[in-house]
Amino acid sequence: MFGAPLLRQGEIFAVILCYQVPFQNLTLSYRNLIDVMTRLINSSLDRSFGYIDAVQLDRYVGNTNALKQDYFERIVIQKEQAKVELNIPYTLLHIRESLTDTVLHSVDATLRTTDYLGYRDDNELYALLSNATMDESQIVIERLAQKSIHAEVVEDVSYVE
Repeated sequence: MFGAPLLRQGEIFAVILCYQVPFQNLTLSYRNLIDVMTRLINSSLDRSFGYIDAVQLDRYVGNTNALKQDYFERIVIQKEQAKVELNIPYTLLHIRESLTDTVLHSVDATLRTTDYLGYRDDNELYALLSNATMDESQIVIERLAQKSIHAEVVEDVSYVE
């Protein structure tokens, strides 16, 4: 077995392991080849992480999963078009709480990975439940209520194209 670490900001975040390397292949040349491949992978991942960090700053509010208004509004428009054209349901919930990090994280923890959290033009927080009817959204509303977070269904979704 042969291993090489992948580093991010000076700390190991993953390890590359080669399980089936015959002992006779463990030469200096082979070690150099593994080093070069590890550096290439590490360099590529560094660029990827840099891109993700830049997108995170541009798309999300602070250190949360709440989308900024422009990005959230685009998703609302796409979901409304899919609802009209393809009959794919979605539900928009208005979160009626004073916004703190605790509230944001509690709401985010209640949502599925296919749902979105974001702000609209009134600077209020909303949750968009993908592929959820109004009846199905009651489950999420009840879960939020258990965390003392009041949410209500937005019946008439207005948006600006």
